[in-house]
Amino acid sequence: MSSTITLAVLIIAIGATIIRRFIGEPLRAHDLFVMPLILTGIGIYGLTKVDHWSAIDLVWMPVGVIIGIAFGAVRGTTTVLFAKDGVLHQRYTWRTAATWFASFLVGGGFGLLGASFGVHPEVRPMMLSIGVGLIGEMATTGLRALSTGRAFAVERSGQPSSVDTWVERMNARRSPADLNESPSLRAAVRTVRRGTSVR
Repeated sequence: MSSTITLAVLIIAIGATIIRRFIGEPLRAHDLFVMPLILTGIGIYGLTKVDHWSAIDLVWMPVGVIIGIAFGAVRGTTTVLFAKDGVLHQRYTWRTAATWFASFLVGGGFGLLGASFGVHPEVRPMMLSIGVGLIGEMATTGLRALSTGRAFAVERSGQPSSVDTWVERMNARRSPADLNESPSLRAAVRTVRRGTSVR
């Protein structure tokens, strides 16, 4: 599959995911915790194919990763978590859209600035950019979700994944709370430190 087709498929898949999340969709542990790692792994694998690294490449790439993770982490604080049919769901908000837009502007500007300094395009793979952004989102959304004590939605296959089993074990240590609203990141951190669910 050519890189152009791969990119088109990726953009369509990401677009469909974003639309579903604005509508509201079940929060699945695999989507939240595993997919970001897979995409980041693909991006890192792409970096191993870079034949030569300049000094500016070695500085630019980690800074770009930090920016991606930071925007993703902020994005994860803007989603609404809610219980439906006994499991967690998530919904993107206008603040999520604003964060996406800001991250595209900053990421695009950072990429153009890098190109003007001679940063090789190979050290700025799109998969890595998407993956690290989702890792940031995973960290904050995941912490907020785990703090609720609510079950994650069942995988599309209908079978629990190993991540689901791990989450279930963590939740078994808490007494589930009535989830009236999404916990803030601060409340989630407080809850996890206490070892109880948000009330």
